[in-house]
Amino acid sequence: MDWAAPDATPKQYIGTNWGDPLLTALQRLLKRRPREVAPDALTQFLARQSAFVAQKTVYDYCEVKTGRDWEFVRDEPAFRDVMEICRWRVYFATLGDVTAMIEAWLRPAALALPEADRAPGTTADAEHSRRERLAQALAALHNRVLAGEAPPAELAPHAADAAQGILGRLARMQLAAPHKPHELPTQAEPTLYETLPIHPSRRTDDGPAIVGALRFNLVVVHDRMAATFDRAGLAASLLARPPDGASAGTAATESAP
Repeated sequence: MDWAAPDATPKQYIGTNWGDPLLTALQRLLKRRPREVAPDALTQFLARQSAFVAQKTVYDYCEVKTGRDWEFVRDEPAFRDVMEICRWRVYFATLGDVTAMIEAWLRPAALALPEADRAPGTTADAEHSRRERLAQALAALHNRVLAGEAPPAELAPHAADAAQGILGRLARMQLAAPHKPHELPTQAEPTLYETLPIHPSRRTDDGPAIVGALRFNLVVVHDRMAATFDRAGLAASLLARPPDGASAGTAATESAP
């Protein structure tokens, strides 16, 4: 059976017939839009994908761990309260982790840009300057995302800590070669262990599963990033971007998954 309307034209019919998945895939490929180079698009990507990593990691684990009781447990007020704290705390951490992953992906492209595409005032051997500008630009996007969120008031200090710490974290990571997404040192891992709404006695052997899920979701986001953005073009846009007032080191007092 096909899903085309009775009066569909041949062009409309292609891709609506469930029996032609190859034609559907080809049609989607031909309609693919140019890859993004705009920092604003990266800001939206950062917010959405950080929330994806946080919530999928937390909710999938809790659903598996509670099994058939999940439908009842998730509606318990006490569980909801702890889950709310967990998902926000993990979101603050994954926002930093995804930002760090983006930096590692963009850094080689930023250092390889032709002189004309680099930020004003830099030279061919001024790699430190380009690293610094890249870190500052990404920290600004990170903090812009945080500033647009509204966590519970009691978690505002955690948001502020995330905003204050992101530039230093990126600078420290730049002392080493870029990490692959599955090797990235994460802040979400210890935060998950601290805040998951499952008693520690019930997850004593679950460390590898928790970390594995987190890293798998980060790899998923990395693949989405590579498919969405033009790496060299995005690096050039970020390096050419003037310093942002809501940027590195600005504490966010309001910061959602």
